Amino acid sequence: MESKLNITTRVKTNGGAGTQFRYDTAPLYSRYKFVLALNNALWEGYMTEKEINPYLAQSVAIVGTPDYHKMANVNRVVHCNIPQNVLVDAGRWARGNSFMPFNTTPDDWKRDPTIQPIPFDLKDDEDLLQFAKDKFAKVLQPCIDEIKRLDQDDEAYVQKLIEPFILKYENSLFDGTYVAKGILQWLLVMGSPMMIGLESSLQRIQIDDQSENKLNV
Repeated sequence: MESKLNITTRVKTNGGAGTQFRYDTAPLYSRYKFVLALNNALWEGYMTEKEINPYLAQSVAIVGTPDYHKMANVNRVVHCNIPQNVLVDAGRWARGNSFMPFNTTPDDWKRDPTIQPIPFDLKDDEDLLQFAKDKFAKVLQPCIDEIKRLDQDDEAYVQKLIEPFILKYENSLFDGTYVAKGILQWLLVMGSPMMIGLESSLQRIQIDDQSENKLNV
């Protein structure tokens, strides 16, 4: 049996008046060849520490961010690219912490107003798992096949590990360009006098695509 790792550290804040927890996932993730690096939402341009931590732990992240290749090197991860229309379709059953009954359809809801959301109990998730399988199995199969291939091919797996996290640092998400562009766009929208005469220059600020020789799965 694997020993349990404590990945939390209590850190003093506000001059010692308070504390917060700091999480170091590297000791845990380094035990595994693959790490599910899934965010709370699959939005374009949305990346968090979840995609970075497996890289720091020398593991391979399994990510789902739709435009991941615009922010980091997609050859360093297994990219499960779920089409937006599939996500939108599946999302119609969600109602906050509740779900519409999985054995009903949107057409059923229109015809029968008595069909209402039901609280979902994680202790009994068989219906949800079956729903997810029905909606996502086909689009996720290439991703699953890639994970199997890497698991069985040591050379290919090592090649993943030696890929850099980003291909081009300058003019990337990580050199400040993305944040600077956001600030400038906000100033422009707010009509700041600082932006007078700079409108056309702002359009030339680009984030370089990190997708050279990319492999989308």
